[in-house]
Amino acid sequence: MEEIVQYYKDKFAAMESLRRERRKIGVELKFPVVDEWGNAVDYGTIKKLWTHFQRLGWEKEVDSYTGETVGVKKRGTEATDHISTETGYCKVEFSLGQEEDLFKISDKITRLRELIASFSQAQRAFFLGYGIQPKTPPGKKLYMKKTRSVFWERLFASNNVVDQKDGTDVHLFTIPASSQVHIEIGSKEVVDAINVFNGLAGAQIALNANSPVWKNRIDPNYKAVGEVFWD
Repeated sequence: MEEIVQYYKDKFAAMESLRRERRKIGVELKFPVVDEWGNAVDYGTIKKLWTHFQRLGWEKEVDSYTGETVGVKKRGTEATDHISTETGYCKVEFSLGQEEDLFKISDKITRLRELIASFSQAQRAFFLGYGIQPKTPPGKKLYMKKTRSVFWERLFASNNVVDQKDGTDVHLFTIPASSQVHIEIGSKEVVDAINVFNGLAGAQIALNANSPVWKNRIDPNYKAVGEVFWD
């Protein structure tokens, strides 16, 4: 706990010493990738995605544990953009380098859509603006093994939801695809920021809970299925 507290103190001190006029904003955008029938694409399609971007001048990123190419990156003058897979290979994550305004981020997203379009048409692979794989159920066959997640199967080995033949409950996270926005704040703003976002939790769920369909059916109980996986 002391190490965690010190980490935040150091980061806040470094940020506040810069005294920037504008806050930095970062986004992580995740999308389920499906074939033309709505099923999760195969792993080979994701490998072709990395090749596609390398041809466009992006650098490949290789996992130190598996030796697999797990993403690509493009260095900017001040920030680096990354494209990778998350817990499941069939959800692709765009982690865009921090910018000082939303217009620059919007421009980046527009350019990425243009770069993806030709790949999507050629491979018949589609990036859904949706919070979960709509048809393919979770399981170990979708698991993307790499350094940051390779131990999770041993650490979270329960079978309360996922059947043992399909893996463990940690494999629930092979199919949800949530996006996040990161806004830089100072140490004196932390408590207010947390209180405001907690207070707006209901509104955020109402605005973003667009994922009640999974395993090819409507969930009978939940509007935001991915949220339940954490429980």
